Amino acid sequence: MRADPLVNERERDFERLLTFVHAIVAIAITLLVLPLADAAGELRRGGSAADLVGDNAGRIGAFFLSFLVIANLWLAQHRVLRPVIAAGAWLTRLLLLWALTIVVLPFPTALVAGHDAGDQATTKLLYIGTMAASSLVLSMVCLEIRRHPALRDSRDLPDVVRAFATFVAFLVVLALMLAVPALSYWPLLLLFLSRPGGGAVAASAGPDHSTRLIRPAWPIGLPAYGGTHDEPRRGARRAGPWPRPGHVAARLGGRQ
Repeated sequence: MRADPLVNERERDFERLLTFVHAIVAIAITLLVLPLADAAGELRRGGSAADLVGDNAGRIGAFFLSFLVIANLWLAQHRVLRPVIAAGAWLTRLLLLWALTIVVLPFPTALVAGHDAGDQATTKLLYIGTMAASSLVLSMVCLEIRRHPALRDSRDLPDVVRAFATFVAFLVVLALMLAVPALSYWPLLLLFLSRPGGGAVAASAGPDHSTRLIRPAWPIGLPAYGGTHDEPRRGARRAGPWPRPGHVAARLGGRQ
């Protein structure tokens, strides 16, 4: 059976959107290190590298903490979007809004690294508030994916409850940091004691024929794409009856 051109085009559009969003995340996470590079440039001939590291301990700590935060947010987004093969207008807007929260994060990170601004309530509000906003948008992405089965190629659904619980956890951490300033940013680490990336995907009960793929020949022990052998590959030909390309095209038509 020949693939529906409309379905293929929508899948390519979604892949381009994901590539754009991932590029934004990569740039944002790279920008975190720029304050450290500027600090290294201040080291004069004969200066002590140990003193430089000690004087910039706050910047170094803020860099690693923010790297961990962005990495976990990206992992959560990656798991939420795993079954998605196309994006409607609202999902596209939500993903761009989520990318905006990632782009903004280096700014409060620079404030956290500052010697005077790091302990201020406004800095904590901007820093944790940005993370909470990112988590909230991702929770709305989960809702959008669950509401529209035509956007998915499997019956795996995002765990909306866990996604919103992560958002609430950010608010609790923020309230704790503001109420007890002596705790500094340590409460934030509690969010990463659980499984990385709060927006996990919960598999639905029952057999899922959409994940039975007809794969090309591939070296043994290597996944045929950038994931595990058990994950569905976007664009792969399915042996199962759900969903049919014609049905997907009909259900997606007019949603943009």
